[in-house]
Amino acid sequence: MNHVIKVRAGYLKKITMETKQCMEKMTETKTVQSNCNNSSPIFVNAVDLEYLIMAAGGNGKSLSELIDMLCINIPRLMENVRRSAIEKNWKMLKLSVHKIKPITLIVGAKSLEEKMELVEHYAERESHVEEIPFLVADILTLGSNVVEQLKIEQQKRSVNC
Repeated sequence: MNHVIKVRAGYLKKITMETKQCMEKMTETKTVQSNCNNSSPIFVNAVDLEYLIMAAGGNGKSLSELIDMLCINIPRLMENVRRSAIEKNWKMLKLSVHKIKPITLIVGAKSLEEKMELVEHYAERESHVEEIPFLVADILTLGSNVVEQLKIEQQKRSVNC
């Protein structure tokens, strides 16, 4: 199945070997076509589950439970970010983003972490407020992608277990 992906330089971290073989080298914003037989969408801000696997002690069941918990909590926390940004409640936005930052470290979502750092900084100082809606939109998209990637990883692991 062909996948068309919009790629922004710097968002690609670690990807699986299958995906790596299907994608061309990315150096600038462009559209990439993949001829993978995988019907799942490919995301460009790949998660790195190394820390999560270590936290689970290599135990497949514990890892599965952690991924399930993250898939439930990330959307709820992202909704708090969205709502506080719409309300222009900078204090609440700062707190909401701050609550999610540890999750970004756990799942290795570096691009998400970087945008959250920036929003937290801007919200705390109430500066660059004109940029916050764009950053929040990116955060919401990246957060949604992280959840989808976790679900894909969960499916892969349940098949392999």
